[in-house]
Amino acid sequence: MKKKKQSHFCAIFTKTLYSEEWKKLTKTEMLLYVYIKAGRNGTNDTRIKLPYSYLKGIMNKSTMWRALVGLIAKGWIEKTYQGGLMENESEYKLTLEHDRVLKR
Repeated sequence: MKKKKQSHFCAIFTKTLYSEEWKKLTKTEMLLYVYIKAGRNGTNDTRIKLPYSYLKGIMNKSTMWRALVGLIAKGWIEKTYQGGLMENESEYKLTLEHDRVLKR
């Protein structure tokens, strides 16, 4: 009998949602943070990939790029690997600086 693949969830705690730091994000940065956080599975904490194909139809590449730059500048994520045109995708990690509930 085949095992059903379990879907995981992406928790954004109310403490984070009502924080002043969250309110400083643009709506696009908020959405992109949710997608990056959804890419975390517990084994890839410092290697979360977010290819543009995941967001195609939701935002264009330049909007995604501006949101990534904003999240990095505001301390929500860090880039851990720089991808390229012919290489693998860039990789990110959540800093957990503002996502207080998950802070270790």
